[in-house]
Amino acid sequence: MLLTMGSLASIAQRASIKGYVTDTVSGLKLRDAVVLLANSKDSMLVQFCRTDANGYFKMDRNLVPGQYIICVSLPSYVDYVELKELSGNVNSIDISLFPKSKLLKAVVVKGKVKAISLNGDTLEFKADAYHVGANASVDELFRQLPGFQVDRGGKISVNGQAVQKILVDGEEFFSDDPTLVSKTVRADMVDKVQVFDKKSEQAAFAGVQDGKTAKAINLKLKEDKKKGYFGKLIIGGGDRYYNGSGMFNRFKGPAKFSVYAIASNTGEGDISWKDREDFGVAKDLEYNTPLQTLDSWAGQYAGLGFPQLYTAGAHYNNKWNAFNQAIGGEARVAKLNLSENMTSTTISILPTQKLTTSGNEKNYHILLQQKYNGNYQVRLDSMTELKAKIGAAVGNKTGDRNIASVIRNEAGLSINELSQYTNTDERSNSWMGELIVNKRFRKAGRLLTLGLSGAYNTLNGNGTFITNNLAWDRENTDTSINLDTRQYKETASKQDKINLDVLYRFPISQTSALSLKYAMALGNMKSQLTTFNIASDGKNKSIDSIYSNNYLFRSVGNKAGIHYHFVKKQFQLEAGNDIGLTSFNQTDYFRYNLIKRNFVGWFPNIELKYSGKNGTRTASLSYLGNTILPSALQLQPLANNTDPNNIIIGNPQLGPSYSNTIKLLYINADFIARKTTWIDIGYNLITGDFTTADQIDSIGRKKYQFINGDYTTLWTGNATYSFPLAKSLTMGVSAGWNLRSSMNIVNNAKNRIRNGNYVAGLFFSESLPEKLNITLNVNPSYNYNSSSVAENSGADYWMLDTRLQATVYFPLKSELHTSCSLLLRQKTDEFTDNTNVVLWDIWINKRLLKSEALILKLSATDVLNQAKSVFRYINTNYISEYRYDVIKRYFQVGLTWNFSNFNNSAKP
Repeated sequence: MLLTMGSLASIAQRASIKGYVTDTVSGLKLRDAVVLLANSKDSMLVQFCRTDANGYFKMDRNLVPGQYIICVSLPSYVDYVELKELSGNVNSIDISLFPKSKLLKAVVVKGKVKAISLNGDTLEFKADAYHVGANASVDELFRQLPGFQVDRGGKISVNGQAVQKILVDGEEFFSDDPTLVSKTVRADMVDKVQVFDKKSEQAAFAGVQDGKTAKAINLKLKEDKKKGYFGKLIIGGGDRYYNGSGMFNRFKGPAKFSVYAIASNTGEGDISWKDREDFGVAKDLEYNTPLQTLDSWAGQYAGLGFPQLYTAGAHYNNKWNAFNQAIGGEARVAKLNLSENMTSTTISILPTQKLTTSGNEKNYHILLQQKYNGNYQVRLDSMTELKAKIGAAVGNKTGDRNIASVIRNEAGLSINELSQYTNTDERSNSWMGELIVNKRFRKAGRLLTLGLSGAYNTLNGNGTFITNNLAWDRENTDTSINLDTRQYKETASKQDKINLDVLYRFPISQTSALSLKYAMALGNMKSQLTTFNIASDGKNKSIDSIYSNNYLFRSVGNKAGIHYHFVKKQFQLEAGNDIGLTSFNQTDYFRYNLIKRNFVGWFPNIELKYSGKNGTRTASLSYLGNTILPSALQLQPLANNTDPNNIIIGNPQLGPSYSNTIKLLYINADFIARKTTWIDIGYNLITGDFTTADQIDSIGRKKYQFINGDYTTLWTGNATYSFPLAKSLTMGVSAGWNLRSSMNIVNNAKNRIRNGNYVAGLFFSESLPEKLNITLNVNPSYNYNSSSVAENSGADYWMLDTRLQATVYFPLKSELHTSCSLLLRQKTDEFTDNTNVVLWDIWINKRLLKSEALILKLSATDVLNQAKSVFRYINTNYISEYRYDVIKRYFQVGLTWNFSNFNNSAKP
């Protein structure tokens, strides 16, 4: 009887909840809304259901009275979140959802937008939870998101990692230019910002790890922003500088068409077109045989110097036939004129002394570039899909370079003076193609993926090199040595490669599967350099046999492996190993010799991943091992005297090195408490790492040869924690480190180098809609370097990087924006100049017209006229500081017109 009474009491204490979900504006009952009930203590999911055709829901299965979190969501509506105390009986609650289309015109009283959530390894930010101005672009939204950084040039990073791709609704959209995408798409069009590590296409399809990931962002658009057109026109000018651009975009469901054009000398725009890296499978088998170039300039503007950029492009992609077919393509053209002026100081730490090299370099580059690509995807049936890509690029770059340098010993005496003038003209062509077939079988879990890619590249150029070089042997005879050269060079290179990748995966139980992999890479490169010595009369030329060459490189790589996959509940495990065999032949037709090498490679990997039940946390631990092959340049360099003070010597006996990488990742995104934790730790051990044996003679010339060192270690880490201090105030703290230990040989002495940096961070963000947006980042760091051949190198220093960004909203549709960066860098024994800088930009916007679509902008860039770019690099026993002239203070007046028409609702 006691048991019966206890059971009745227990039943009496059970709770239930029921109610209706309605539209706040129209009052209509909403069907298919998802209603979640979660434990308030740990956010664990308890029950969920959907509303019926009348908007009604009920949950009554074994609910214990207490406090719960109720979450209600439905596409096109703001998510509803509330804490609710359930009593031991029937609890009734009526919930109203607010339409997103009305979000900016009213205030949600009871519900609030879920700002951050975690879906597997993808961190999601709800765009409507962050306030930006009307017609603001996505890069303004990024500045409000925890962990995001957007620099003055528009480069985007998340938790210190550079963003390499921005997708729109999961599709490529000017895929190799994240900055362009972030300035094209408007913030009010975005539903969610999703951050993840993008795998290669085959790895994503097969569910395997191949170690190839790129930090990516996907912009998930709102449903009502997927049909219509939008764009902007910008024009601005002032003293010496101008900036004009136009963008037009038309979206119609899955079809997206975009065009843009930019003309600017302020650094707007980007032409670092890198999507050639997206072509090709089995890349880790490709033998590193770079085309022989006369000009080392990469063809980009990186914020250094004075650019003039003219660029335009178009993009189109579409899906049809129930999304079973898709097509896409891009065309881009650009012209970049770039003037650079750089001064440098390099300290060479030797066993018995230090040498100081002071240099100045002036460059003027012109780049003409075109790029075209297209892709087609078709689902042949429910089991088979085919993807094809093609691409082509054409380029022409010319350059004039003037270099002057002086090497001094510790007594301050000159031992080497160099002045060099070069004029180069190079033309390049590239063609690329890729075909991927993905096949699933009727038996669940079986799949096959085949990949075939190829490329053909050519590079032709010529250049004049005039070098005046005078040296003094202070250690011996103290006599001067004249090393002048006058040469003309012609180069012609062509390269072709074919890659094949095959993967077959099949289940061996309900929770596990095996993958069998095979890859092959074939490569050929023909490289010819003819060097002529120019006679004193400037007319007669004779071939220089030392610095001329005619090489043929051939490489064949094969790799096979097996991988095990295990998935059960919240746990995933992958483990496997690949074995590779690569052969390399190099034929020197100029000197009639042949070099043959064969290498065996091992590529083991293991990864354990855990995903929390409530989708707020994930953790992973992984190991990746891989063999690193020496390059053709390291084995047998092509003789080159373009830098007479740095001469490389080949090492045909150089062996491969082996890399071991361990990574730990932990993410916890508590969207109810608005707290986010991100921890990323890595350790890398490379045995037999490639390093150099340097021999620096009495006149400062360095001859170096690549050798296998003993080991190199690298510790990296980043930890970030963000949390709310108040309703509108968010705070974040972070810590990071990058610690490296390596070795080299300096004048026959073994040198162990230890360098790295520690960095801390403090982040504040305050957002008061229509009043104030402000973010503050404070990042102190400590950099150190030690060398066993010179314990007191004097290269340790502190830095403080502080960045403040604020937007203040005034009446009459006016805004004031300011961005201020304070960079303090400690002086050292070797670098005693003041390199501190305050970069302060300010601009005022006045929104015109009823729609606020026209914006008048008054701006001042680098108000204090302090802009400078100073970089310090530590490489083995060499410590360098480089200073570049950059764009300084200027003022502009500009107009921006934003136009759009969505769902036939015009907004002029």
